Amino acid sequence: MAPGPPPTPPAAAPPPLPASLRRVLVVQTDHHLGNTALSLPVVAALGAHFCRGVDLLVDARYAGVVGGVPGVRRVRSMPAQRDGFGNKRRGIPATALLLARLAARRYEAVIDLAGGVRTGILVRAAGWATRERVGFLQARRPGAYTRTIDAPDTARTGTHFFDRYARTLACIGRDPGAPWPPPVRLRPTDADHAAGAAAIAHAFPDAAGPLVVLHPAAGIAWRCWPPERFAAVARGLVARRDARVLIVGVDGDRERAEAIIAAAAAGPGGAATGRVAFASRPLPVTLAVLAAADLLVSNESGPTHLAAAAGTPVVTVFGPTDETRWRPLPLSPDRLDVLRGSACDPGCHGRTCVSGRRCLLSLSADAVLAAACDMLDRAPKRPLPTFGP
Repeated sequence: MAPGPPPTPPAAAPPPLPASLRRVLVVQTDHHLGNTALSLPVVAALGAHFCRGVDLLVDARYAGVVGGVPGVRRVRSMPAQRDGFGNKRRGIPATALLLARLAARRYEAVIDLAGGVRTGILVRAAGWATRERVGFLQARRPGAYTRTIDAPDTARTGTHFFDRYARTLACIGRDPGAPWPPPVRLRPTDADHAAGAAAIAHAFPDAAGPLVVLHPAAGIAWRCWPPERFAAVARGLVARRDARVLIVGVDGDRERAEAIIAAAAAGPGGAATGRVAFASRPLPVTLAVLAAADLLVSNESGPTHLAAAAGTPVVTVFGPTDETRWRPLPLSPDRLDVLRGSACDPGCHGRTCVSGRRCLLSLSADAVLAAACDMLDRAPKRPLPTFGP
């Protein structure tokens, strides 16, 4: 039998995008704040590569906290998902205007870190005349791209989700096995710094002591540790470290926060009365509050990633999500303590829990309080950050 044709050799990787490109757009419109924060070291690495940095397109809700990322020349806002393509009254006109502005910029390259349906459409529309459109091979619309990046399925590989973002740097010549780019420190603007200081002063006009921020909410309810345990931690921090405890969140978190404040004040002698408060502020001001804090104690949530990127020590409660994939990336490893009550049962996967959230609910308030006190004792005292690299 005659031998068959020789196997087709694998296609050669395209050459790296040249540093001389002057108009480059990075798209990171993920509606999860934590994912946006996690991806910023990659955005900074891309900005450092191109001679004039990059423009960054993000969910409009997060535009106010990413302006200081090194290498980002201009931040552009994408209407939030609830106001996006499906909202005829608000989203469609705003999105159409955004697409027209992006097309007018005539970007030389568009790099998509999000990989969703919306971004596939957006990349194709914004970069219709762009020869280089980079995105993930596993994206919902891979045909929108002129070159694709094979990103790992981190749920299967057990690696951190950041590895998916880091693979994008192959488009500028980075080897997939190279070390991750260094973390990026988020710094509030001077105006947000002042507003954050005012929020703290308003909450504690006559109190001193270390500032501990609590974030007892999360984007998904089943990631929330019980409010009464946050109250016990707050009460313990006041008793053991004379702390000021400021609960942060959106207006929708007020009822939960008030329940925690009341439960904390109901302790022996009412010692926590006046030392536990709630503040709901715009996200850039919340970043300033987090940056000013001596410690954040939180569920696994977007503000957890913001605080870690601001350099604030973090004690975070995980479950049922996998801390191997989703733990914050702190500026220094000694500023993060990840706690979990127990491992997930083998039958748990994704959003399916077969054990009644035992991984989360078996974690005691005493264990979190001990970790918080230890972090306060060993964390260095830091001056309030100022805006700039």
